[in-house]
Amino acid sequence: AMQKELSKNALKLLQRLKTDLTKGKTAQFSLGLAGQELLAFCEDQAIVVSHPTGSKKASLSASSIKDIEDCLDTSINTDFSKMTRAQTSPLRANEKDAGIAPTEFQLLVAITDLTLKANLHSIYGKHDNDWQFNIEVHPLLVDLSQYDSVVVVENRDSFNDWSLFKTDLLKPLVIYRGDSAHSKACKHLLNRWREEKTPLPCIYFGDFDLAGLSIAVHRNYNALLLPNMAALERSAVPEHYELKQEKYLTELRFRGSHKCLPFIKLITEGRVGLRQQRMYDLHLNVHYL
Repeated sequence: AMQKELSKNALKLLQRLKTDLTKGKTAQFSLGLAGQELLAFCEDQAIVVSHPTGSKKASLSASSIKDIEDCLDTSINTDFSKMTRAQTSPLRANEKDAGIAPTEFQLLVAITDLTLKANLHSIYGKHDNDWQFNIEVHPLLVDLSQYDSVVVVENRDSFNDWSLFKTDLLKPLVIYRGDSAHSKACKHLLNRWREEKTPLPCIYFGDFDLAGLSIAVHRNYNALLLPNMAALERSAVPEHYELKQEKYLTELRFRGSHKCLPFIKLITEGRVGLRQQRMYDLHLNVHYL
């Protein structure tokens, strides 16, 4: 019979059935999507499968499972979760079965070094001093010796506008915290920073609210980038306070340092917050935790 493919879920089901047999169990499966696919595969390849008429379950013998394996291009034990799309493509018609996303090892870094501006004028044309471009780079390739702090920016629009924010930071490595894709590279970089650069600042720059404080505390940042307390008291607004974020209070009071308490007090007693997008005109300071 012609060799064929099974989906990731059908392969997982087949692995489970094979394991069941080694444990002395019956290789029985229900006819959900993966089960129906496996049943159709067996029928198409003329492989014996026990499926009583009208039953919502079917079962396979050890010899039938071996026959299925013989029909497949790849071993059912292939772990696609540890493979890139380039590695998966020769083995699977659907390269997206790969577990490693294209951006998993791509750190998004904001570059504002004006000495690079001249070299990139052919791409960028004319620019004022609020100039930046963003690059993707493997977290292991960043030369940490060039930086005296790392700033992790929560929101993508604020990351893209990093050059517009007012800070006194001298040589910050500015990276995007990331969605589900870039966030893994961010974690790799932060692990490197903590191993190689502690006690230099590892700064969280996000919204001034309980969720933002919770991320900073839970993820072990040692500093926040925020306006000073007087500016926060003037600028924080009730519209940026979210009741659902009060679930973070217990952990914040338990795990947060005493330096978090004035922030928690301002947010909860005033029932206010301040999102990053309202911080452009405020000077931002490093607040150590």
